[in-house]
Formats: sequence, structure tokens, C-alpha cells
Amino acid sequence: MVFAPLYMYIMAYFPTYLAYTAIGLINLVWLSGVASGLYLGVAVGGDDATGGFVLSGVMLLFAVVFDLLLWCYWPLFLQAIAIVDATAHFFITTKRILVVSLAVFVMELVVAFGAIAYLFALYGNLDVAPMKESMCADL
Repeated sequence: MVFAPLYMYIMAYFPTYLAYTAIGLINLVWLSGVASGLYLGVAVGGDDATGGFVLSGVMLLFAVVFDLLLWCYWPLFLQAIAIVDATAHFFITTKRILVVSLAVFVMELVVAFGAIAYLFALYGNLDVAPMKESMCADL
């Protein structure tokens, strides 16, 4: 319930930094995939090492394609950041996000309590009886 309004305020007041952070984290994931593939290829060695090197190459290819697409469509990316900024400002000024996050929190509580009640009802209907062929019968 707390994180949705905080995230909306961050999107309203720092959308560019949030987008650049997301790009950096995505590139970090690609590069960690490249490093994992290289480590797997070097650590395994022999004929089985090709899987790690293939993983590394595919991750590098995905990283290059991602960055090239970002470079080619940079004006559209900036336009998308401006749209997110405007939308977040709208939600912040109308205070709708607070009502929505409160409603979602209440629904999560209802579902959680319903699941707990279901488990109590399920276990309450089980037949609990001692086993006659237990291991302690010989004692």
C-alpha cells in the first residue's frame, strides 16, 4: 500500500532518472549473463564448454540489439518518458492512486483472510484418528 504512491511520486518527479536507472539495470542483466556464460565456459572446459560460450554470445547479441534499438528510437523513448511523467502528475494531483492502492490493499487482505479461512475449514473436516498399526504398538 505504501510503495504504489511512492513509486507514482518518483515517476512524477524523477521520470528521467527512473528510466535511465531501468536502462542501466537491464544492461547490467545482459552483462551479467555474458559474464556467467564466460565463467561457465571456462569453468566447465572441454567439449561441454560450448554451452556457456553460446549463452555468452546470445546475451551479448541481446545487449547489442537492445542498445541499438534504444539508440535508434531515442526520440520516441524521450516522448514515452514525457507521457509517463504527465500521467503520473495527473494521478498525483487527482489523488486517485491513494484510493486505488487502498482498494488493492483491502482486496489483498480479503483474499488472504479467505485463504486462511479455507485452510481452517479444510483441516477442520479431516478425519483425525490414531493409527492402529503404529510403530509404538509393540511397546
